[in-house]
Amino acid sequence: MARITRQEMKRDELVTTLARLTAAAEKHARSIGIAIVAIIVLAAAVTGGVLYSRSRERAAQEILGEIQAAAVAPVFPGYEDGSGVYPTEQAKFDEVLRLSGVLQESFPSTHAARWSAYWEAFGQMELGRHQEALDALAAFDGPHERDFIYWSAQFLKARVQEATGDADAAAGTYLTIADAAPETFPAEMALINRARLLDGEGRSDEALEAYKRVARDYPDSPYAVSAASKMRDLGASPTDGL
Repeated sequence: MARITRQEMKRDELVTTLARLTAAAEKHARSIGIAIVAIIVLAAAVTGGVLYSRSRERAAQEILGEIQAAAVAPVFPGYEDGSGVYPTEQAKFDEVLRLSGVLQESFPSTHAARWSAYWEAFGQMELGRHQEALDALAAFDGPHERDFIYWSAQFLKARVQEATGDADAAAGTYLTIADAAPETFPAEMALINRARLLDGEGRSDEALEAYKRVARDYPDSPYAVSAASKMRDLGASPTDGL
């Protein structure tokens, strides 16, 4: 009987292995095909979802741009031709509120929708509707990331509180911003407003401390010049506390 060489044994093992793989492939061809199709469908769905999300964000950003343009548009009594000029403040901020409502209703989960809540509150404040402004700002009271939008909303909240005559609440909100806001937000702006408010309330000692903090902690800020001037008005040297 002829002996089988090692090379022939390896060849036979390869042939056997390939035969088994072929049989397994044939046996599971349908399930493998289904799996491949499923992967393709999933990839398409993910890609489509990303593109859809991006398209929604772009559409929301376009509306947000319209809101911002309306908020800073000029007002000329009797002038109304659809060119971005409004005849009254009422008409201007009515448009801000209308667009904010459209954005929040159409694209509630977008980044732009958070900014639209801010502009809604701003519009309500400018129209003298202080409670409505605070209601709009309540959208920022949840467990949201404390980003730039959040702190902008807190600053606006302090302004609304001040407009309602609640000086204590406003001063407290300004202080919270100054103590907790990240470096990306101008905390000295909150401090200088706290100082101005307290100074106007006759609380000179507290106001002076806020002015000192601006001068000491933010010497390169434009507000530092104003703080130094106010310190002199209160009988203190601009270098006090430095």
